[in-house]
Amino acid sequence: MAEQHQDFNEVIAIASSTTTFSGVYQIDPEMRLIDIESEVQAIAGAAPTIDVTPQFSSDGSTWVDDVALTQQTATGTEKGRVAKAKTYMRFKIVTAGTFTSCTMRMFAQAIPGNDSGVKDGETYVSSVLSFMGAVVADVTAMAAVTIGKATKLFTDVAGRLIVTLGTQLAGENLTTDKLETEQNYTSQWVTADAQVLSAAGYIKDLLVVRTGSAVIAGTITLYDNTAESGTTKAAIRVETTFEETQLIPINSEMGTGAYLGFDGTVSGVAVYITKRA
Repeated sequence: MAEQHQDFNEVIAIASSTTTFSGVYQIDPEMRLIDIESEVQAIAGAAPTIDVTPQFSSDGSTWVDDVALTQQTATGTEKGRVAKAKTYMRFKIVTAGTFTSCTMRMFAQAIPGNDSGVKDGETYVSSVLSFMGAVVADVTAMAAVTIGKATKLFTDVAGRLIVTLGTQLAGENLTTDKLETEQNYTSQWVTADAQVLSAAGYIKDLLVVRTGSAVIAGTITLYDNTAESGTTKAAIRVETTFEETQLIPINSEMGTGAYLGFDGTVSGVAVYITKRA
C-alpha cells in the first residue's frame, strides 16, 4: 500500500481541474520531521492555480489535512517542513482556475529532528508541533525567532517554564528604570447646585474654598444620585466663621451618579471636586 523508504519521489501528470492524490509514503517510526517539496515542472492554461496540501493517516484510509504549501501558478518549487503527525502521508493536489495541464514532482524526506520537533530558528509548516522543555542555565542564549519560526521552550530544574519579560508594563518608565503611577482624575469648580457625575463613578475629595468677604452659613451635601436626593455620601456644614479652605476626603464609589447640593442659605464658598467617571 505504501512506500517505506527514507524519501518519497513521484512525478504526476494532471490533465484537468480536479483533485489528485499522490502515492502513500509510510514514515519510519524513528523519524520526527518531513521535508516536503512541490515542483511544478510544466504547466498550461491562461490562469491556472495549484494548491498542495500534505495529508496524514494512521491507517492509510482516513486522511487529515496538514498546513498547505503556498499556492503555485507557474513552474517552480515550493518547500516546507512538517512534523510527522501519523504513520502515513500523501499529497493532495487541487488544480483549478483556467487550467489545462501540468506535470508535478512531489518529494518528501523524513528526518529525525530534535526533542522540540524542529531545529532552532528554522521555518515550520505544521500547526501540530509540540514542544518539550530542556534544562538550561542561561535563557538569554535562546535562538531569536519571528512569526513562522519555532524554538524550544525552557524549564528550570523543577520543571517550571522559564518566562522573561520582553514588553513594557503599564506605568513602567524604561528611561529611569522605575515603575511610575499617576492619578487619573478630572476636577470641577462648583458654586451652586450641580450634577457632577451623570452615571456611576468615583469621588476622591472635596476642597471647600472661601470666595468672598462674608460667608453665609449652610450645608453642602454630596448625593449618590443624579439629582438632589437619594443616598447621602457627605454633608459639610459651613459656618460664618469658615476660614480659607477645608479638604474633605471622600474616596467613595458612586453607584448612580453624583450631585452636589447647596442649601438655600449657604454662600461665599465654592467646592473644587476631584472625580473619575
